[in-house]
Formats: sequence, structure tokens, C-alpha cells
Amino acid sequence: MYYYCLEIVKSIYFSRFISFLIICNTIDLSLDRYPESEEESRIYDLINTVFSFIFVGEMFLKLLAFGFKNYF
Repeated sequence: MYYYCLEIVKSIYFSRFISFLIICNTIDLSLDRYPESEEESRIYDLINTVFSFIFVGEMFLKLLAFGFKNYF
């Protein structure tokens, strides 16, 4: 398990994918404005929540791959 996580995390495709998601999350957060409809607000919040779960998953993958000490 450790080896597979390390291979995934060290992959250039993984790094590019996470960088792409960070850019998409930044765009999502920049779309916030006032006044905003309730439906729009819920959609943006849902998208932001999905991004948050993805980034938490990335953190756990890196913790498994590098270990606690090397991760921090």
C-alpha cells in the first residue's frame, strides 16, 4: 500500500491534476459576489465542499506515502 501511494503522489500527472484543481477552486471562490441568488450560493458552496474533500484525500494520500514526519 505504501509503495502504491508513493508512486501515485510522486507522479507528475498527480501534481498537475492537483494544480489544476487548485486553479479551478480559485476560480470557484472568485465567483462569489453580492447580491447572489440562493441557488447560486448553494451551487458554489457544494462545489467548494467537493474541492475540500478532494484536497483532504490528497493530504491522506501524501501522509500514507511520506509518513507523518516527512509530510510536515
